[in-house]
Amino acid sequence: MLPKNVYTLVFVCLFAVSAMAEPQLAVQLDRTTIYEGESFFYQLTVSDTNPIHDNVMPDTSAWTDFDVRSLVPKTSRQSGSFFSMTIVNGKTVKDDRSSTTYSTRFGYVLTPKHTGLQTIPFPQVTVDSKTLLPKSFSVDEGNRQIMADYSIAVQVVAPEEQDIVSLTIETNRQRLYPMQPLEVTLVMQIKGMPGRFAETSPFNVLRQLPQLHIPWSAETPKGFQSTQKAEDHTSRQIKRSDAQGNEILYWEFRFTRTLIPIEFGNYSFGPATLQGTLPVADASAPNGISGQRIYAVAKPVSIAVVDVPRENRPADYIGAFGSFRWEVNLTPHQARVGDPMTLTLRLLGEGSTINVRPIDLSALSDISDHFRVHMPPTEEFNEHACTFTYTIRPQHSGITSFPPIAVSVFDVNTEQFVSLQSLPIPLSIADAETVQSATLFGNVSSDAGQGQLAEGGLFANKMVLSETLPPITFVQWAITISLLAGGYAMIAIGVLLWRCQWTTPKQQRRRGALNRAKSRLANIKTSSELQDALFGYIADKWDRTEQGMTTNDACQLLLDHRVPEMQIHAIRTVLESLDAVKYGGIDVRSLDELTLSAATLLRQLEQY
Repeated sequence: MLPKNVYTLVFVCLFAVSAMAEPQLAVQLDRTTIYEGESFFYQLTVSDTNPIHDNVMPDTSAWTDFDVRSLVPKTSRQSGSFFSMTIVNGKTVKDDRSSTTYSTRFGYVLTPKHTGLQTIPFPQVTVDSKTLLPKSFSVDEGNRQIMADYSIAVQVVAPEEQDIVSLTIETNRQRLYPMQPLEVTLVMQIKGMPGRFAETSPFNVLRQLPQLHIPWSAETPKGFQSTQKAEDHTSRQIKRSDAQGNEILYWEFRFTRTLIPIEFGNYSFGPATLQGTLPVADASAPNGISGQRIYAVAKPVSIAVVDVPRENRPADYIGAFGSFRWEVNLTPHQARVGDPMTLTLRLLGEGSTINVRPIDLSALSDISDHFRVHMPPTEEFNEHACTFTYTIRPQHSGITSFPPIAVSVFDVNTEQFVSLQSLPIPLSIADAETVQSATLFGNVSSDAGQGQLAEGGLFANKMVLSETLPPITFVQWAITISLLAGGYAMIAIGVLLWRCQWTTPKQQRRRGALNRAKSRLANIKTSSELQDALFGYIADKWDRTEQGMTTNDACQLLLDHRVPEMQIHAIRTVLESLDAVKYGGIDVRSLDELTLSAATLLRQLEQY
């Protein structure tokens, strides 16, 4: 019988091993005190001794007091060892075991909607039907660790009252339709300096520029597309009152970006923030200046992208916004009853066709009374057109024209419905031929009769094939087998040549470009690594050398391969932002945001 303390030790070791086998959840924040308008990072780490399924996704629906942006989950695998020791009858028994831990990190960028003490409930995380509770909670501020029950709070501090700088956000519209240009402007007014500095911009006397964060400038918001127009930056001097009511000179800077909405919904722009040291008048030195630490916030502005009004909406409204033309083509123009004809409806122009759906031609009596319409049509969408292709069959002879088809679109410039109508198409539809059975099947007896015309111009065959088909000779069999064997050989040779071409090092490099880029993005730690990942993808895709590649080289390569300019502009924006991170122009904490943007751009670029 083992001593009691040995049983206890063995039980403790077994309990530790079983605890390690349970999935673990850890929570980490980068800080718990922030300024209004700032964002902070919230990270959940799920660890397990078994691989974590892709369907594990935290439920953050309770975070209603925050604007939440999810980052790309990152997975990792770590190997280690487990050591246990048991003493039995004075002998020491050691147990060395190797173990592997799998973990997935879910990152979020949270922006509080209100000031004050804001509570963040722990999200629901379910692994293998078991809801996990956090085993640890840490904050980067001093690496302190605290225990929490079901929530943690952050203190959102409002900026101090000051008249040195003010930030406001303006839009040219609060309510608009898809494809109507939206101008979003950040207006920054900075108090002028005294004496000999009165005509000098405040930014020209600073050793280090303050950090200006404009959320919609770094990337195109979801539901919008960017325009070819560059961002507009202007500055001027104005007069306005300071905190004491004195009218003095201020410098006004306006940062404007034009965006095109393409989806319905309610959108928010902001908050925008300015943080850093700005020059102010020095009370101890006439006409002198000193530095003052400033934090300023521009409140968010909401806009609504709405559908066209239901009142007075035409019945033939097709769901398109913009300026379009309407084309209808039918081929051939001469046919017989029952013959298939191809009808093409095409909407071309500039605008949004996301909500366009095919027309049900069978509901149009002018068409359904004379033609059989095969539904649904084939659909094709590209940047400037949407095309619907139908197959129709004339049901009777004597049809001399195909009727016009009318649709309505919404012109966002005039905010009016516009009717588009095609022209009649001249046709000549003849009776279907009555074909003798001898013509269809060779020589047959006169008792076989004629093929009977069925509804829609199709023939109804009532003859017995065994009585009409001639016998097959040996020569015919030999020719048939030879043709089949030759066809098989040609297909085999074609497949072999295709495989050889597909497995060249150049093709292998191109096919693996996206996966290699994803692997590099999953382990990004610096802006240089992120920039190298983008350059590496472009170099792999078009068999170029990654070393020494610049932003201009990459964008020129994309342009040479006919990548759309809008896509190239987005790539250039990210690469130039990475240069700014590298040389200290923006906050390094935006690296995760740039990594997410880069991953999205690579997925879009893969389509081209």
